Amino acid sequence: MVTLWLALVVAANPHLELGRKLVDELKYEEAERELRLAKHVASSTPGERRDTFLLLGWVLAGLGKADECELAYRELLTFAPDAAPPADAPPKVAAAFRRAKEAVYPPDFVKLTQLPSLPNRIDLQLVDPWSRVDEVVLLESRDGAPFVARPLGANGRRYSGTLSAPPGAEEKWFVEARSKTVAVASLGAERQPFFFSNSEAAPSGPAATPAVSARARGTTWLPGWATLAVGVVALGVGTWAALSASSASAEAGRSGVAHDVTRLDNQALSLAWAAVFLFGGGALASVGGGLMVWLGR
Repeated sequence: MVTLWLALVVAANPHLELGRKLVDELKYEEAERELRLAKHVASSTPGERRDTFLLLGWVLAGLGKADECELAYRELLTFAPDAAPPADAPPKVAAAFRRAKEAVYPPDFVKLTQLPSLPNRIDLQLVDPWSRVDEVVLLESRDGAPFVARPLGANGRRYSGTLSAPPGAEEKWFVEARSKTVAVASLGAERQPFFFSNSEAAPSGPAATPAVSARARGTTWLPGWATLAVGVVALGVGTWAALSASSASAEAGRSGVAHDVTRLDNQALSLAWAAVFLFGGGALASVGGGLMVWLGR
């Protein structure tokens, strides 16, 4: 008695455990009462819910309640389409289960449902109560090429896969559930496919950066040397002008003729101004040209 009490406490659905015990004792009327209570226990696991309805159908068939037995199996199949009657079920139980299944699902029923997932993944739920499907395949096409099929990975009745479009590419896709090679259900179609665009940036080729750098060097390196050369020439001419101005000023000082003094002073002043401009421009050109050459290395 203590062992039974502990089992009921530990069980997520104690009414189911008590119902099983009563069935073993062939107390079907009491078992029916417990199993009907077990249907509404919110803490039941999926397996316990399935077992509750299977056992309730068995009990109702044993009590001669064929219609209620079939209703119990219909309710079971709405949330567990792959359920099957117990292997040792008597013919009247197996027949009631078959009628319930045919009432819920036509013989050719197959359904694919897309589940929430990442943009580049496909997650599907397959409902296949009559076990018609041999494989679920993903068909993809890029750049107008024919669709190529590949099987999706299976985990029970769940199927998943990753779309293969590379970064920066777009592809069309759809899914088929196939019996042998014939599609018995689909998600999308060849004429009405889904579209996936991989928004990741395509990686640059390894030669792209050096090529751009070489062109950039060409646009600064050659003009830099030209500017530097002009600056050096301007400094040279400026030096000559300065020396010429100094010479003209000295000659004016030695000349005693007023006209020559005035002429030589004017010449010296002009050469001096020319030297200033040439020195300034030459210095700026030399600095700028040198900087351009350095940047263009």
